[in-house]
Amino acid sequence: MSALRPAARLQALLSRARLVHVFGMGVTMQALLSGANLIVGLILIRRASDLQYSYYILATGALLLATSLQASFMQPYLVTQITRVELAARRELVGGVLRASRRSALWLCAAALALTAGAGLLGYLSTEHALLVGVSLVAAVLALGREFFRMTLFAYRRPLEVLRADLAYVGLLIGGAFAATLGAQPAMLAMGALGLAALVAGAMLRAGLWRYEPWDKAAGGSDVLKRMAVWGGWSVTGAGIHWLLIQGYSYLVAGVLDVGHVAALAATRLVLMPVFVLSGGVSMLLFPLTSRWVHESGVRAGTRRLVLLVAALAALALCYMGVMWLLRDWIFSVILKKHFEQRDLLLLLWSAVFLVTLCRDQLAMLPASRGKFRNLTLLTGVSALVWLLASYLAVRTFGAPGAVGGILTGELLNLLGILVMIVLETRRAAAAG
Repeated sequence: MSALRPAARLQALLSRARLVHVFGMGVTMQALLSGANLIVGLILIRRASDLQYSYYILATGALLLATSLQASFMQPYLVTQITRVELAARRELVGGVLRASRRSALWLCAAALALTAGAGLLGYLSTEHALLVGVSLVAAVLALGREFFRMTLFAYRRPLEVLRADLAYVGLLIGGAFAATLGAQPAMLAMGALGLAALVAGAMLRAGLWRYEPWDKAAGGSDVLKRMAVWGGWSVTGAGIHWLLIQGYSYLVAGVLDVGHVAALAATRLVLMPVFVLSGGVSMLLFPLTSRWVHESGVRAGTRRLVLLVAALAALALCYMGVMWLLRDWIFSVILKKHFEQRDLLLLLWSAVFLVTLCRDQLAMLPASRGKFRNLTLLTGVSALVWLLASYLAVRTFGAPGAVGGILTGELLNLLGILVMIVLETRRAAAAG
């Protein structure tokens, strides 16, 4: 019995070390990309006008929607099948998905480019805006290709291949953003740099996947998208609503007020982006871990571990927010070289939003591990409706800060609903046990 205790302790230590390594890899890769976006944002804030920076925020927000919808649609089916099926089936699956997705993306892009050109010729879009939209559409197609190969290599457990391509992507993106500020249209040129970075990184990812396990280039993709729709339907809906919650404020403010107000919201949000990096890096890998906790130790024990993890992450986030609050004058005057009205109010509101979102993202893994995707999507949908109504009314009454207040209202409702779901799942598991 005594001989087993050291072995058990060693196993526990190794388990904790693996946990730290897994989270460390996730946070590192998320930090690399988010850090690049942070640097690009700083470059554009310092060297471009508020209007051009606002255009860039709106363009990248739409691109984020496209990549999020693709990941939500493909990932559940693609990752599950890659980890289960044999070699021949994997090669056919990857080839079929690649062929079908590429064909769909090219047709949609061509149609959107035709509509943009028509709107420009008819005078509904200025030449500057039409060029920005056109370049952003091409960049979106290239970004979708890069994200597909990233997703597939992650499914094959090849993170180093992804890391190498991400390093190239980050270097090209940052260099391109700086060069874009030398031109007359920094937003359009920065989106062009993003497309170029996605093209190069996508080629590296494609080559890495081909070296590891070549796919079947002749595989048909007629049925694979239908099979994906069965798995990813609710996920796509949830991803669209989630994007609305975290990015839709820009378009609401641009529509109700004007595009120039987007810069103040985006710049104050940018200061707190490391909290988003922490949340995204952990949540990317927390779902399988939570599922294992629930499976091995039960719902109550899994909930206890998850709550402790969330408490630790929230404490780290609060420490960072406190430092940013104390240094806010120096950050905006020296680093950002910008002055925004209602800056302090925006910082406080964004801090509350990021803290609630951090807790909500991680706690949602418990009901997700119990297969409650439909309930989570419906809850997110209700929260989005509350956010839209609250933000619209608040923006008309209080200006730009009202948009962030509306987001906070929706996120609080979402968090409350997830807590109720966790309590119900715990009670059901106790009754069943």
